[in-house]
Amino acid sequence: MQVKHIVGIDPDLNRSGLAIWDVSGKWVFHKAVSFSELILRVTMLCQKEDTVIVLEAGWLNAKSNFRKGFSRQKSDRISKNVGENQATGKNLSEVLSSSGYQVIEQKPLPKGPLKGKSWTEAGRKFIQENSGITGRLNDEERDAIYLILMRKQSIIQSAKQNGK
Repeated sequence: MQVKHIVGIDPDLNRSGLAIWDVSGKWVFHKAVSFSELILRVTMLCQKEDTVIVLEAGWLNAKSNFRKGFSRQKSDRISKNVGENQATGKNLSEVLSSSGYQVIEQKPLPKGPLKGKSWTEAGRKFIQENSGITGRLNDEERDAIYLILMRKQSIIQSAKQNGK
């Protein structure tokens, strides 16, 4: 498989982060979009034969809905939101896979120097320096871009090895 596009998706119930990178080095698209717009953008901008999709898959975490330090009501609400986001991700994975796209499910970035509850200043700088994107980005876009930045070398290398 010769890879032309790498797509990063940070699934969310209302607006998912979507980034599309052309392996020639150009960002084709990056924005937070609805489920239907995401499917439309991917299918219109990317051919299934030369596209690899990296999808943030929170359900791969051992336990992703435990909330310590919150009231029972708030903990239940957060857990419900996490479950809905994970269902959106699973639905996206199924729709895109069944449409013929190669989908890689990736564990989310753990909390650390780049990202806590949201992206840190160091994380924002990392995204800007490594993507070349200087405009304003929201956290969903950053997550989608980060997925591409972290996996693009291995995806391109794997495609080259498999093409031999």
